[in-house]
Amino acid sequence: MFKKTPAETWFEEMKSGNKDPGEIPLSQNLSNLIILAVLNKYGGIYLDTDFIVLKSFAGLRNAIGAQSIGVSKNWTRLNNAVLVFDMNHPLLFKFIEEFASTFDGNKWGHNGSYLVSRVVQKVAERPGYNFTILPPMAFYPVGWNRIGGFFQKSESNAEYK
Repeated sequence: MFKKTPAETWFEEMKSGNKDPGEIPLSQNLSNLIILAVLNKYGGIYLDTDFIVLKSFAGLRNAIGAQSIGVSKNWTRLNNAVLVFDMNHPLLFKFIEEFASTFDGNKWGHNGSYLVSRVVQKVAERPGYNFTILPPMAFYPVGWNRIGGFFQKSESNAEYK
C-alpha cells in the first residue's frame, strides 16, 4: 500500500525496529496512514465511524470538513474525520509526505488530525491543490460537547409517546 509513496521508507524503518513507534499505540498511527494511502491509491470517502450521514455525498469532491471556525469565519482546526478525495490528489501525497517526515509517536493527533491542519496551512495559497474546506455545520451539526444530551434517559413517559 505504501510503495512509491513517502511512507514506504518510514514503514520499512518501523518494521525493522529502526524507528521509535512512541507511546501512542502504533495501530492508531498506522490507521491514520492507511486511510491516507487508500484514498491516495483509490480515491473515495473516509468518515470516522461516529458519523451519521444525512445527505448524499454525490458531487462532493476533494473536500475536508473543518472541525472549528473562529470569529472571522475562517477555519481554526481541520481534522481527518472527513476526507473526500479523487485518487492521486496532490494534497493526499502531501499528507503522506508530512506523516513520514514529521512522525511523532508520542503526541496524540500529531500524525492524524493535527497533520491535516499543518499541511493545509502550508499549501493553502499554492496553485494545483484544488480542494474545499467545508464548515463544521456540514459534518458536525451537533458539537461534541453537546452530544451527551441526546443520550440522557427521559424523566417522564411523555417523551415516549
